[in-house]
Amino acid sequence: MDWVAHISFALILGFCYSIITKKEVSYSLLSLGSVLPDIFKLHYLLMYFVGEINAMNFFAPYHTIVGALLVSVAVSQLFDSPFKKTFLTLVAGVSTHFFLDGLLWPFGKVVYFFWPFYTFYTSFGLVWPDSYIPTIIFGLGAILMYLTYSFVSIKKYSLKRTYFRKEKTEERISMR
Repeated sequence: MDWVAHISFALILGFCYSIITKKEVSYSLLSLGSVLPDIFKLHYLLMYFVGEINAMNFFAPYHTIVGALLVSVAVSQLFDSPFKKTFLTLVAGVSTHFFLDGLLWPFGKVVYFFWPFYTFYTSFGLVWPDSYIPTIIFGLGAILMYLTYSFVSIKKYSLKRTYFRKEKTEERISMR
């Protein structure tokens, strides 16, 4: 799947989590975590300089759970927010990435998610890797989520404004 589907799915789950738990979610960290395992695709840039096999061998472990956790630890150090919160948000994004990749049909080069603990490819084979349907579904879902969030926040803001306006008017009347 492409990065739009990964980011959209992570944002939708983050939005649902924030509604259920009434906690704020860092959507930027969640989005970063959802594309973090695909850092291994940098081997396409480096293969012209060091050779395809060397570049692929260097970047392939990043698309495993162990590699993604190590990269999440390193990236968490770059932010000012508390380490635990940053790390857990990145790991939540990474988890959504691996969940979506687990739904793909095993095609071409296989990726071993649970390496070095389990050396067999795990896949449900529900979605073809080049399919644009998940991207459209998750993209529309993310847009709908954004519009819903915007509408609700505007409505809350306007309700707060009218409430405070009434309160100030009552104070002015009582002061006279």
